[in-house]
Amino acid sequence: MDTDLYDEFGNYIGPELDSDDDYDELGRESKDLDELEDDDDDDDMGDHDEDHPGMEVVLHEDKKYYPTAEEVYGPEVETIVQEEDTQPLTEPIIKPVKTKKFSLMEQTLPVTVYEMDFLADLMDNSELIRNVTLCGHLHHGKTCFVDCLIEQTHPEIRKRYDQDLCYTDILFTEQERGVGIKSTPVTIVLPDTKGKSFLFNIIDTPGDSPFCVVSFSDEVTAGLRISDGVVLFIDAAEGVMLNTERLIKHAVQERLAVTVCINKIDRLILELKLPPTDAYYKLRHIVDEVNGLISMYSTDENLVLSPLLGNVCFSSSQYSICFTLGSFAKIYADTYGGISYQEFAKRLWGDIYFNPKTRKFTKKAPTSSSQRSFVEFILEPLYKILAQVVGDVDTTLPRTLDELGIHLTKEELKLNIRPLLRLVCKKFFGEFTGFVDMCVQHIPSPKVGAKTKIEHTYTGGVDSDLGEAMSECDPDGPLMCHTTKMYSTDDGVQFHAFGRVLSGTIHAGQPALAAGAPALPARAGNFPQQRLFPGNGGCARPDPDPQPLPSGWNFPRCQQWPFVGCGVPRGRAHPGCGAGKLRPAGTRNRSRGQRVLGSPSLARVHRGSAPGRAEGAPAVSGAVLTPPSSPSLPSPRDWARAPRVPVPIALPASPSPVLLPGPSDLSCSPYSHPLPTVPVPIPLPGPPS
Repeated sequence: MDTDLYDEFGNYIGPELDSDDDYDELGRESKDLDELEDDDDDDDMGDHDEDHPGMEVVLHEDKKYYPTAEEVYGPEVETIVQEEDTQPLTEPIIKPVKTKKFSLMEQTLPVTVYEMDFLADLMDNSELIRNVTLCGHLHHGKTCFVDCLIEQTHPEIRKRYDQDLCYTDILFTEQERGVGIKSTPVTIVLPDTKGKSFLFNIIDTPGDSPFCVVSFSDEVTAGLRISDGVVLFIDAAEGVMLNTERLIKHAVQERLAVTVCINKIDRLILELKLPPTDAYYKLRHIVDEVNGLISMYSTDENLVLSPLLGNVCFSSSQYSICFTLGSFAKIYADTYGGISYQEFAKRLWGDIYFNPKTRKFTKKAPTSSSQRSFVEFILEPLYKILAQVVGDVDTTLPRTLDELGIHLTKEELKLNIRPLLRLVCKKFFGEFTGFVDMCVQHIPSPKVGAKTKIEHTYTGGVDSDLGEAMSECDPDGPLMCHTTKMYSTDDGVQFHAFGRVLSGTIHAGQPALAAGAPALPARAGNFPQQRLFPGNGGCARPDPDPQPLPSGWNFPRCQQWPFVGCGVPRGRAHPGCGAGKLRPAGTRNRSRGQRVLGSPSLARVHRGSAPGRAEGAPAVSGAVLTPPSSPSLPSPRDWARAPRVPVPIALPASPSPVLLPGPSDLSCSPYSHPLPTVPVPIPLPGPPS
């Protein structure tokens, strides 16, 4: 045992260690060897990197997975980076494409009380067609009156008790604001007092007021231009307003037949609570005031309004009341019998009294308490009916209804006052036959009023072949259509031209020429040639699936009759023509064996792309549509090339400079100090030859 490895106590201490100097020398040698090895490794790695680029070692924090926003969008684009997702979970990342709609549209054809074939047959006879425009002051009951006609002809469309129907307010903005904005045409079949049916093309125009920021007079103008007559609505409580006077002047200038409907007569009873005699004076004052305005603007002495003539009717749109003297007399004749209601109606207006002892009518009151015949036979029964419904419903109303022949169920008797009053008045007065009689007797048919319409609106020669064809509503003549409005589709993508066919016959795919507003005689090649194609009619809530429509119609709205760009077959012209054969959608012309579209008084043209349109067909625009074979009108270029006729002008002996006014000579000059007048020499021509 080596004793050097243990100390004196026997503890193991190991062998002796080298000195510090020796350790330092050994450390330096090992360090130099390590550095040499590292240099060799670096050289090898460099050679390896040169052989395989992109393999260098990159730290995690230095790695770059995506390009920066500046590299993607460029330095000129400002980008914002959000650390958190601010999009809610309810919102999809990619939103679906939604088609915006601005108007209402019927999904299916509404049910009517008459057959569509019957409506199409009525268009064969232009004498059974009436083109009417309803106009009046703001909130005088035009749209509510049309709603009553819609309910009368459409059994499935009914007014709710808590709000109005407003069927012709097809725009969402009209529904929200409760006021009409656009003119809406409607086509319906209505019977008169004798039960004879007529085809009515009615345009419901928006009202206007001097306090309105936006004026809708252009909508009224578009309706009057393609109609044959006008029904002026006047509120019985408010009377003749400022806009009423403007409409009377406008209708007289358009040379239209004027009739009056005094609406809201229930306000005289329920709101103003006037006695029957005072209500008569109020109604008589309105008629006299309208006649005074007509005599002011018209030189026609025969244009007089009077209930005795039948061109004035009374109504209440809210409670479904409408009557003339003739229709109210018809109720007496049907109830008691043995009465000539035509002769009876002639004695129901004015200072005429009934003597119960002699049972004769006299112009002098038999007693001091005698009432005029209008008050005794019309107003007092109307007052009693309204008083019975508004008064004690449980005790006296059932007995009164039994006397009148009106039968109501127990559930109907439990209705509120307004719905019950509307139901009772609807059963008592029945359909609006008085309104039909007034329009039939005093508004001309399209064929009768065509000559007057053409003389007033057509700027060309009335004695020409084209003018005679339009005056006679010739279905075999050249196609002429007068458009006055543009109706947009429900999504607002494209427009349809709406107007009146004046002559000719329209067919699907028929080429036509679109002339601009200044229609001057010129070559046919100056106007773009268009093709007509089926489209949705200009009717309230049109049918989404348009089909071909026979020509001769102006406003196929309520029936959802789609029609072509323009056209006129025989006898179906709405506001203008009545020329041309019209058939229901999908049928064929009997005489020619081919499908016809459109209507003689209605022209509708798509502007823009639409289903069923031939590719490359240009859009139709303008106010007049004529076929290529018809006489064309000159272009502005030909007008400029027309020969000039010299006109003699008196000139001074020697030309002298002409002084032009400076800014100081103008009344609206912005300068506060006068500026000198600068003389500008203008050479004058020599003496005329």
